[in-house]
Amino acid sequence: MAARRQGRWDPIGLFEDAQSWLLVFLVGITIGFAASWIDIVAAWLTDVRMGFCGTDWYLPKNVCCTGIHDRDGGCDDWWDWGYAIFGIRHLYPIKWVFYVAISTILAGSCTVLVCQLAPYAAGSGSPEIKTILGGFIIKGYLGIETLVIKLVGLPLAVSSGLAIGKEGPMIHVACCIGNIFPRFFPKYARNEARKREILSAAAATGVGVAFGAPIGGVLFSLEELSSYFPSKTLLRSYFCALVGSVTLQVVDPYRGKRVMYQVTYTRNWHYFELIFFVVLGVFGGLSGALFIRLNMLAQAYRQSSWLKNYPMREVVSIAMATAALCYFDIFTRVDSSELLEYLFKECNESDFFGICDKSTTASTIFLLVFALLLRISLSIITFGVKVPAGIFIPSMVWGALFGRMLGIIVESWQQAHKTFPLFSTCHPEEPCVTPGMYALLGAIAALGGVTRLTLSLTVIMFELTGTLDYIIPCMVTLMVTKLVGDFFGKGGLTDILIRWKQYPYLDPHDEELIGLSAEKVMTPASELVCLTGTGMTVDIIGKYLTKTRCLVSIIVLDRLLHEMDFKGFPVIQSTEDKILIGYISRTDLRNTLG
Repeated sequence: MAARRQGRWDPIGLFEDAQSWLLVFLVGITIGFAASWIDIVAAWLTDVRMGFCGTDWYLPKNVCCTGIHDRDGGCDDWWDWGYAIFGIRHLYPIKWVFYVAISTILAGSCTVLVCQLAPYAAGSGSPEIKTILGGFIIKGYLGIETLVIKLVGLPLAVSSGLAIGKEGPMIHVACCIGNIFPRFFPKYARNEARKREILSAAAATGVGVAFGAPIGGVLFSLEELSSYFPSKTLLRSYFCALVGSVTLQVVDPYRGKRVMYQVTYTRNWHYFELIFFVVLGVFGGLSGALFIRLNMLAQAYRQSSWLKNYPMREVVSIAMATAALCYFDIFTRVDSSELLEYLFKECNESDFFGICDKSTTASTIFLLVFALLLRISLSIITFGVKVPAGIFIPSMVWGALFGRMLGIIVESWQQAHKTFPLFSTCHPEEPCVTPGMYALLGAIAALGGVTRLTLSLTVIMFELTGTLDYIIPCMVTLMVTKLVGDFFGKGGLTDILIRWKQYPYLDPHDEELIGLSAEKVMTPASELVCLTGTGMTVDIIGKYLTKTRCLVSIIVLDRLLHEMDFKGFPVIQSTEDKILIGYISRTDLRNTLG
């Protein structure tokens, strides 16, 4: 062992052996604190749109009204903007104006920071992270500047009410942290392979702290992001996710809850419900495929139209329209995380805005349908704008809305026809159907329809509920979701975005290239545009060489960048000796020429 020499402990050798564990420990703690910051700031800014705590202005609504809230979550200590200005509660025009104005300001502030200071902070980052873990380098994407802007911009974007989530961007934040710390460890500073092991562990921790599901986060990194995941990386990812989750619980942004959507179900499921679990799976696959198809069309239009030149105006317009429309339905007005929490719960735990009131079932279903259609439409339009944005929470929201609606319908059917043969296993005097469970399965199904994942989402669901009773319903739902989604196209949203953005990612599971010869997938030498490693002097400006068309002039290089849209160019030894010696990307070449 390096740490032990001639029977005595060697401090230098001990440090060499401990570098890996010390590094993932520091990365895990930092990610935990970063997640806590985002959760606390986003929660407070979200509530500011509706008002503030009259006793302590810095408290979020759920803390200000702990144990004393009414049916819509308010209380006497919580002052809406109408009461704060005019001393009269429930002045809906004033509340609507402040809701729309503050939402627009938050989204506008975020997009200005992103567009002006760190363009790489936009989006979820999952396609880029997966490409980087596959071996490609995107300079600046995991830099300090990107990290700072994403840490500031993500709470602003989430709290603005846009149809986005923070779970995807948390992967980007975590990998930025995982990219910074290795610079201070000699064992990792100049070793890209080992650095990617830390990035895999950081990505797993990012998902783990976002959902409060560390094991699910590790499996998510293994199933979705990492191309190479040996056993030592698995162990370090597990340790890093553990440290991050412990840090998150110490800071306690969820105010005593272990996870963000902690739920407990007292009733078990019945076999007749498998029919409806299949329905949830079909909906998840169809909605995921529909979202991917329409969102790609929206992003393609965004890149080819006048919207490309006005990204900040687009964000402000979408934020204003979103707030103005969402305010009129309670299921779209509240924060997405708060909505999911109430949709998942049983009726004996809470009655959020009369969702459990049997006398208003028809109006509740109407509001759920309206919220479902509006959420899907806004998610299609919003995902891809210039703010930090993930799709995990939006997809879970529309899935939970459909699941809760289906659960209410099944529950009403069972209670109205207790003697129907399908419900023979239900006790006639006891509740049989749990609509909250349907909402949870619908959320997982919709998320699976967008990501096409199965194993990691099942484990995340297990960690959210803390029980094994619903593992089979979750597995059935996700399996159906996977089959239906793959029928409309292979790969989830991350894989499709990688292909759409033309990132150089080689999918280890791709079977399309098996059996093809090399000449069918390579550019012919006669069409290749390359640069020479020597002889690029001014006295031969404008000279084009035959066959390989090697460019040997600095001025021609500048013209080349304007006339051709290649991502990069191969570099050969000379015009006579056409041995490949390297590759230069378009960005590096532009920076070199100034």
